[in-house]
Amino acid sequence: MRRIVADTGPLNYLILIGEIGLLPRLSDSVLIPDEVPLELLDPLAPPSVREWIADPPPWLHVVAGQYETFPSLKATLANKCVGTPAQLPHKT
Repeated sequence: MRRIVADTGPLNYLILIGEIGLLPRLSDSVLIPDEVPLELLDPLAPPSVREWIADPPPWLHVVAGQYETFPSLKATLANKCVGTPAQLPHKT
């Protein structure tokens, strides 16, 4: 199974909509940079987010550094095209 690398945004919103359980169904492990738990614990973060990261699941793994830890991710992101939702390909 593939590894997932996530930052604060996806985790935050999956927790808020009650769908954080999707991640372990997609991968055995989710890697997050060490800055992410600090951001999720921010006093301005929603209580449910702070509670979730205070007792993280076993499939969540914090790694030191950000993109330096994942050079292939850095290269992928640098080459990615970003567009509006209307510009993204649609499944038919």
